[in-house]
Amino acid sequence: MRWTEAIRLSLGLGDRRLNLEEDRSAVRVPCRVPVSVTGAGVPGVVHGKMVDISATGMRLHLSHALPVGKVIQVVLKSRQAAHHHAGSDPARELSVSGTVVWYRRDRESHTHSVGVEARIAEGHAGEEMLAFLRSELTVSLFEDTQRRKYRRLHVPWAVDVVYSDGTTVRGAIRDLSLCGILFVTVNTFRVNQELSIVVLADSPNIHIPARVVVKRCVLESHQLGWETAGAFMALGDKDRADLTSALLYFLRRHGSD
Repeated sequence: MRWTEAIRLSLGLGDRRLNLEEDRSAVRVPCRVPVSVTGAGVPGVVHGKMVDISATGMRLHLSHALPVGKVIQVVLKSRQAAHHHAGSDPARELSVSGTVVWYRRDRESHTHSVGVEARIAEGHAGEEMLAFLRSELTVSLFEDTQRRKYRRLHVPWAVDVVYSDGTTVRGAIRDLSLCGILFVTVNTFRVNQELSIVVLADSPNIHIPARVVVKRCVLESHQLGWETAGAFMALGDKDRADLTSALLYFLRRHGSD
């Protein structure tokens, strides 16, 4: 199996459209991971993040500029060390050697974009990278600075609440996790009311039963609405897998910014 196919399957991308440009021979997969960079002539340790990766290299956003042609060592930093789960044994760091092939300064964000050419996909190194990325992207769903069991993500998706007669009311999701949802609608629901909701993610739609735990009146675009917090009741294996995949895909595309 080609490495680009392996990374797509291993990271749960399925058949989702990837960022494949016509003049590229390798698919770039969005993937935000903290990095540090060292090398001869590099001033100390330069910190930043990887924003995407392919079989032949990676794109970095760094705090300092790096000259084109410079050979560097990129160390990918896993957050698994701080969020270690039972049964897992992740690599805490992964080092990759490469060459800077292009550089661009972003004047608005004051960061430095760097393209690094590296033989990422070859042999054992390719397997190590797949394992590292898989564990790193999975932990990002579980880390939560507010000490909840699952991390809440702000996603730009809609939600449908389905009534027993088949009618629906549509709302906007404020945030979403593997155990609950916060959304806004024009309709109000009772606390402890059981809802049948459909999360309208990028693909596919996800059907989830939920119970209302909190509701409050809010002002949305000069109109009164209702903000509802729901706790998921019983996720089926397929819907849980679909929700996990959708949230991971969102993280890879947009990160936690």
